[in-house]
Amino acid sequence: MARGVKPAQPKQETGLLTRAPYHPEWLPEHAVKIWKRVGSDLVKRRVLAHSDIDMFTSYVVATANIQTIMEGKGSKALGTLNQNMQMQARLAQELGLTPSARAKVGTDPEDIEDDLSDLGL
Repeated sequence: MARGVKPAQPKQETGLLTRAPYHPEWLPEHAVKIWKRVGSDLVKRRVLAHSDIDMFTSYVVATANIQTIMEGKGSKALGTLNQNMQMQARLAQELGLTPSARAKVGTDPEDIEDDLSDLGL
């Protein structure tokens, strides 16, 4: 009987953050909440590296823009909303925030402990 091929182990990224990074000072308050929530999740899953901070910042800004537009606090331009939603979806995929992206990396959020004490949250 032939043996199956052993699945490749995900390559260990170097430079992974062990603590949630501090948010940029210019982020609005509602974006800071997104930054803390998603950032701590990415750090727990050990997928956020220092080199990802700019892309992560763009994801947070796009998500905050969507929230602002949907709440009627900003421009209701449909084009702006669609652009932000498309950008958010692409960045979410890159950051491993979608179920399909997590499956590719082999990370399941259920496997992660909920202890946030080392993140200062």
